[in-house]
Amino acid sequence: MTTNTSNNGESSDAEQQDAEGFAELTAMEEEMEAEKREALEEIAKFSVSPPSELSRYQDRFADGLPSDFRPEVVEFFDTRNRLSHWFPRLEPLNIPTIDTQILELEGGGGGEFLEEEEIDPIGIIMTEDPEPVFKFFGQPDFSVITSFVENTDNKQAFLRSDYKSATNLGDGNHIEVNSRAEIVRTVMHQLQDRLMAEMPPFTPLPIREHLDLDFYPDGRYTLHPEVRFFIADGEVLYHFPRVDKETFARATDGAAHYERVIDAIDDNIDQLYEWASRAAQEFDDASWSLDFVMDTDDNWFATDMALNTLYYSSEKNRWHNLSEHDTGSPYNLEEQVGDTFPEPEIPNDGGESTR
Repeated sequence: MTTNTSNNGESSDAEQQDAEGFAELTAMEEEMEAEKREALEEIAKFSVSPPSELSRYQDRFADGLPSDFRPEVVEFFDTRNRLSHWFPRLEPLNIPTIDTQILELEGGGGGEFLEEEEIDPIGIIMTEDPEPVFKFFGQPDFSVITSFVENTDNKQAFLRSDYKSATNLGDGNHIEVNSRAEIVRTVMHQLQDRLMAEMPPFTPLPIREHLDLDFYPDGRYTLHPEVRFFIADGEVLYHFPRVDKETFARATDGAAHYERVIDAIDDNIDQLYEWASRAAQEFDDASWSLDFVMDTDDNWFATDMALNTLYYSSEKNRWHNLSEHDTGSPYNLEEQVGDTFPEPEIPNDGGESTR
């Protein structure tokens, strides 16, 4: 009986190479993690400053939420969160906003179409054929979309749902080529995403200009300045930089980029607070969040709004902020009062949020 020592030797060499490669990869990951922790420690040193005349904007809420404050509790898809609800109120306030047009969907058959064609929602999500998608949802006036894109400065636009700007599609919402085929495909995917995200499906379709937010040299991250304000009872509560600190920490010179974001917010804070105060006086019917971003030309735009409330997730068995707050803020409803709320009664129709 002979033994193939050559093969055994090759196997041992390969195993040793694999082990060395794994050790090298582990060392690299540990080094990257250490660099990220160091960057996060540096980032934590920076904080935004209040406006020079904070008392102009805060009175009742100057010391944080009153002890007896109880937030409104809503469903995740409260109709007031629809862009078609808040944008027409925000646009006339002499606050810079993104060029936006709200398109109605026409001709959709909804559930009746599913029954007639014997197709289920999964079939609508998975198809690459726009015809059944538009027969289910309806479709916008494509000539209006073409005209809108043509009239933007950079000939680009993006679609969003009526309820949410962030979706599963990412860049798939962008219209970069003003062609019928590109527009049809982008609209189809945006509508399909509504079913994937379990959103109300038959709401209008907003189209918005696409801002240049790419502050990072290689395009991997945008690292753009973004700030969120909270408003209530006609007053501004507070603001914080609405950016992912870990994203900055992973980027080369991320702490320096984060400092640039803080400086951009602070340099414009009086103007931003004036705009937020203007919105607070219009939206005094509830508490809201209001987001601003700065593009690469140093222009600020109000981009998004949402109710500042709590909703209950039966999937996670806990209360959540509908609008994300800064961790540790006295205004953070989820942290301050979320645990004191009892679990809501589940309605017979199962209509509670499961987000």
